[in-house]
Amino acid sequence: MQNNKTTDRSIDLGWRIDSPERNLSWGRRADRDAKAAATLQQYIYIQMAASDLVLDEEEGVIVTLIADNYYGYCKKEVKTQISYAANLLGNVEEEHAGGTLAFVSHNLGEEFQWNSRRYNGRAFTDVEREYSSFINIRPEGYGTDRQYPRLVYVPENALASLFDRTIRWTRANQEFSIPLEQDKIYMAPSGYKVQMEKHPCAPSWRLIGTAGEGTVCHKPCTVSGGGKSEISKSLRDYMQGGPIFVADIDSDFNQLEEIFERDYSDRWREDSTEKPDYSSRDSRKVLDPSRTLGSVIKLLTPSREYTEAY
Repeated sequence: MQNNKTTDRSIDLGWRIDSPERNLSWGRRADRDAKAAATLQQYIYIQMAASDLVLDEEEGVIVTLIADNYYGYCKKEVKTQISYAANLLGNVEEEHAGGTLAFVSHNLGEEFQWNSRRYNGRAFTDVEREYSSFINIRPEGYGTDRQYPRLVYVPENALASLFDRTIRWTRANQEFSIPLEQDKIYMAPSGYKVQMEKHPCAPSWRLIGTAGEGTVCHKPCTVSGGGKSEISKSLRDYMQGGPIFVADIDSDFNQLEEIFERDYSDRWREDSTEKPDYSSRDSRKVLDPSRTLGSVIKLLTPSREYTEAY
């Protein structure tokens, strides 16, 4: 398409688009050429974008009529109007921000020992004294939340075990226990909570622990596509699990050892301009703590700086 003068250009012999006036016309074969129709539809969406009608009054009132099916376009129009209104009002600003509150979780295996005093010095007696208004305190030394029955408060030194599916603790030289149930969450005075979870790809169960304090991942003053939704997504979508079948596990581990223990200083061409000086230090192993993930990717990516043999 040319924008400096009006030209006719056929698309699959079926459709013609006149630009820059953007008038559409069609030939005799258009009604029976599905490919041409699809091509024109794509062109209209990408090239011609959306159309809008804006009414701007002297009082600062803006009315925008948008003819488009892409919600992102509407979003930017609304943002523009909010920014405009903020500027008119004065002493305010429209902040485009977002993020998430992330809580770290760990696979604790089949047994876990709480130690709340180590983290915040709190004991169950503190919970009993300060939060009895919304916790049903049991004489054995634990409690249940009055609003969320699935939430159980356990002592600071409780032990959770999948072997006998119990949570045990000692109070006044006497041992107490409650069942470890799969649909309940058990929280210690430190805020650290533990629950049972079935492995997504295996018939086994494990204990999952989640920190009581989260990390605020906030992205201020950003733009559309700045990554606000990305940092709020769970990492579980990036994890895949399933059975792995190995024909010869000894051979496979021997090959892995070759990769991890190999001397990679011989990978460079003689005329390489990027070759480091190995006189002061040896070439790092793949799993060397001083290596970054980026350097490992570069190490295992073909390059003109490396020899053909490598």
